[in-house]
Amino acid sequence: MNLEPLWAILDIGTNTLSTIIAQKTEKNKFGDNKINILAETEDTIFLGREGLDKKIITSEGINRLYVALEKCKTLWEKYEIPLSNVKAVATSAMRNAKNGQAVALQIFEDFGVEVDIISGEKEAEYIYTGVKACLGFSDKTVLVMDIGGGSVECILGNKDRIFWKKSIEIGGQRLKDKFGKNDPMTDIDIQNLDFHLELAFSPLINALQNYVPEYLAGSAGCFETLASLYLDIDFNDEKSVQIPKCKIRTEEFYSLYQKIINANLQQRSQMKGISHRAEMMPYATSLVKFVVQKSDVAEIQVSNYSLREGYFLMMNGK
Repeated sequence: MNLEPLWAILDIGTNTLSTIIAQKTEKNKFGDNKINILAETEDTIFLGREGLDKKIITSEGINRLYVALEKCKTLWEKYEIPLSNVKAVATSAMRNAKNGQAVALQIFEDFGVEVDIISGEKEAEYIYTGVKACLGFSDKTVLVMDIGGGSVECILGNKDRIFWKKSIEIGGQRLKDKFGKNDPMTDIDIQNLDFHLELAFSPLINALQNYVPEYLAGSAGCFETLASLYLDIDFNDEKSVQIPKCKIRTEEFYSLYQKIINANLQQRSQMKGISHRAEMMPYATSLVKFVVQKSDVAEIQVSNYSLREGYFLMMNGK
């Protein structure tokens, strides 16, 4: 019988608030701690909407966040988790907002939960830890990637260590704000977007000359949606708590990319599994395409562990 304590881990992102109720299980044969996830939720909050460029969290964004936090509170109280075991991590939108610390303080006063606004470097480290625990890395180098609404984390590493990591403040919401005038994007829009990515991701392009990855390991949002489309399953189906980890060959990814990039918002919204990410998927998927081309990987592996699980593992002495 597992008597490990239960924890609630909240990931306050630019577009979503996602939560897991989890406990540590016994170590496997490799000596790694695993996670028993009892419940998982995700709510759309669009925390960065209308405020990313101004570096502010709007009152509307705060209201959407609070609605989601009330649902999270109901969940952790259902599992009788003490506030000492409720941990919240905030990323790009809050770390760049001028009122980010004030919002975090207000959350603590109203919910009793301290919000850890983490750096991009720390975010990358948590993501790497979570994805590695899910996919089981080998001695070969892997490129780990997590596309959020506000930032993208890229990590090159293997089972033993991180070789290189970078958080780039150019997530799906930011790209939509900059290149989302036409829907679907025109050929000129796509060319301009690729040029923009070429400049923004020059540190990764340089790193790829020294560390050649075996495959791309994708976690969270965009990659979960790609997996949903590829597997033809609906992420909104309450019977399926997690999108199963899966492998997508490069040529299969390009087919998904074309399907998304050629569709307008209404058409994307009707695609199975695309959920609330219909607005941003053309831009996030374009980013994946860019990185796949630059890294020359033959496969994308989708992890169902990400920042939350990595945070939990490191907090519990991974």
